[in-house]
Amino acid sequence: MLLLLGLFFGAQLTAQKLIPFTDGEKWGYSDPDRKIIIPLKYSECQRFNKTGFAIVTDNQSFLVINKNGNEVFRLPDGTDVYQFDDKILIVRQYRSYPMTSLYGVYVLATGNYSGLIYTSMDGFRDGYAPYNIDKTSGLLAADGTQLFHGKFEKIYWPSDGLCPAQINSKWGYVNMAGEIVIQPQFSGAYEFSEGLACAGSDKGVGYIDKSGAIVIPFEYQWTAHEAFRDGMAVVCKDGYYGCIDTKGNQVLPHRFTFLSYEGKGVFNAMEGRTRTYIDRSGNKIFERPSSPVVGYSNGQFMVQKNNYESFIDRSGNYLFPFFTKFLSVFEDGYAKIKYNDKKAYMDSTGKMFCTFAVPVELL
Repeated sequence: MLLLLGLFFGAQLTAQKLIPFTDGEKWGYSDPDRKIIIPLKYSECQRFNKTGFAIVTDNQSFLVINKNGNEVFRLPDGTDVYQFDDKILIVRQYRSYPMTSLYGVYVLATGNYSGLIYTSMDGFRDGYAPYNIDKTSGLLAADGTQLFHGKFEKIYWPSDGLCPAQINSKWGYVNMAGEIVIQPQFSGAYEFSEGLACAGSDKGVGYIDKSGAIVIPFEYQWTAHEAFRDGMAVVCKDGYYGCIDTKGNQVLPHRFTFLSYEGKGVFNAMEGRTRTYIDRSGNKIFERPSSPVVGYSNGQFMVQKNNYESFIDRSGNYLFPFFTKFLSVFEDGYAKIKYNDKKAYMDSTGKMFCTFAVPVELL
């Protein structure tokens, strides 16, 4: 019974929403009604992740705390946070001479810490991260298990059960048992997405399927080797960027000096020196926005007015009835803002999670 109660209240605690709260000097956490839950005693606080952990700063030291406010891990002196998600924390120690970095991995679920043993770390995606220990490569799982250690010259993130792997200076694909599925034959290879992977030769890049067959010819430049998203990928040809579909058909012509797919049908594009946002038909999303559009993330366009900022949707409607200085977009209903030299969080109604006043300009 006691064990069941502990699990019940532990789950409640993880689900409790806590928002970083500040008095301008110290940080702690409050609930959505601004009731202080974790006292204001830190130099700065970040949001809690989905598993109930957060990074806080205490006198230039980084700590991991839980929603009880208990310290569960203190980063070693001279290190910072390289990556933090729902499962792992990658710690980095930067050395100015020689210019190298060392990395360590802390597993949130178990509390296990590897120590600074990795000489390179590319970051976790979907539970795996490529690593090097000196000149030996491998793939690290989110539980800290080292896979394929020393088996390949280099190995990248798995996708659709296959990992790009370098063998005898050529790239092919192996499965999660380490067996070769697509023979090493490419000068470069990347992850699969929507059934295709970008790969190439000295002539250029194209896309292959999971049998290794070339679906889209190797006729594009290496400057763009994006994965397919929403049936589209940005490619570069003759120095100009365009977009193709999974059959190789043109979606956007090769006329852009810069092109990036931002998701949800939105492209960040530049023709000459003019940057704008366009849809997959090449039409400008905003012909004449009421305020200059300066950024886009997660379906929100950031607009600027008198050095203040707000967000609009792709129809030009304001999502929030105010302008202020934002440091992030709204995620889960909260955004980080800045006023003078002070930072704080606010919700989408304008409620501030701080004790000092922050002027906003109403629309």
